[in-house]
Amino acid sequence: MGAKTKIEADSLYAALARAQAVLSAPGKNREVSVRMKTGGTYKFKYATLDHLIEHVRGPLTENGLWFVQRTEPGTMVTRITHASGEYIESGVPMPNLPNAPQEAGSVLTYFRRYSLAVALGLASDEDDDANVAEGNGYQAQERAAPKKADAPRVTDEQVVRIQSLLQATGISPVQFSRIMQCKDVPDLAASRFDEAVERLENKLAEMAKAESNDKEKEAA
Repeated sequence: MGAKTKIEADSLYAALARAQAVLSAPGKNREVSVRMKTGGTYKFKYATLDHLIEHVRGPLTENGLWFVQRTEPGTMVTRITHASGEYIESGVPMPNLPNAPQEAGSVLTYFRRYSLAVALGLASDEDDDANVAEGNGYQAQERAAPKKADAPRVTDEQVVRIQSLLQATGISPVQFSRIMQCKDVPDLAASRFDEAVERLENKLAEMAKAESNDKEKEAA
């Protein structure tokens, strides 16, 4: 999270510290089921965007804070603003939006929630990598042959990309490393970066679609 202000952000940081002193993780108010490509289903719980906003509204506004969000190529950006005019921004990687408007809307909602939670240091999803990682292609038996010891590793920027996607999906670095057969995320072979990102982005899209389907059922 980097500061982008015309003046020192002392007022903003003080207000944000006061707000974060009383902010807690929002309750998980929604549970959905995801059908796995390999058959069967798993469930995950999360805090919906409207629930998250209502949860943080009091602590933020009482300290002269609020947020705005925008999309940039491959990124969802959340700006935390202060009444003084100071602000800071936090951006999280976001996959390309689907062509279907409804699916695109679901992805945007998902990443608005995720980006806001990251900006405020909150957890809005249930951390259950044991269930999440077993579905939609994340199978332990789907392991590639071990890479050579001297194979190039992922770059620092690629590590950040993978770590952001892991946090969004609820998959732990330990689970990811077991599946991809590497010691840790920075140890991943550069040649497998695209594969890892594709799997994680597919997971995010399917989680967003599950949330959208759940909303449709609720509205019916």
